[in-house]
Amino acid sequence: MTKSEQIVADFFAERDLHAQRFTKEEVRVHGKKTPDFRVFREDAFQFYCEVKETTDADPLEDHMAEVTPGLFLGQQCKTGDISRHSRFANRIRGAVEQFDSVNPDMIEPNVLAFVNTDDLCVPVILEEVLRGYLTIVNNTRISTCPQSISRRAQQHGVRVHLFLWLNRVHGKHFARFFPWNRRDAPTLKLAELFPELK
Repeated sequence: MTKSEQIVADFFAERDLHAQRFTKEEVRVHGKKTPDFRVFREDAFQFYCEVKETTDADPLEDHMAEVTPGLFLGQQCKTGDISRHSRFANRIRGAVEQFDSVNPDMIEPNVLAFVNTDDLCVPVILEEVLRGYLTIVNNTRISTCPQSISRRAQQHGVRVHLFLWLNRVHGKHFARFFPWNRRDAPTLKLAELFPELK
């Protein structure tokens, strides 16, 4: 397990849930990349879980290594594509592809867990990406996220029943839950497992 996967597995263990990785043979059977875990309570399967980190190689830094000499960086890339908002949308899309390889009909719950170790990244960024706005002032929705990115995140994000944020920044350890406001069976099942959702 990676460090982030272990953080998520430990979080589940505190709630009497155990995370089990797919075997290499099972991955081959599905023919596609699977989620990181199947999660059980005792011997009963509960949900699928994919773990993503909020930090990775900086896409702007990566791009600068490929810049053609003599051109400004701004002439060669779109800033919107390297924002934290866009990176969340990309991770959501990638996770959904993994969920769909084993749970295409969404019969079982899909949980996407973000482990945050970036002190400049906060849960409201994910929240804004998912709902399309940051706050409401004088009945006007204020957003710093381009609508195209939010639409992309929501298009794929509806296939995730619960977003889990585990913060691990300089001793600031906390969990946030972002469930959709719906009453389907997988969402209700998660509400039974996580009292924080009720």
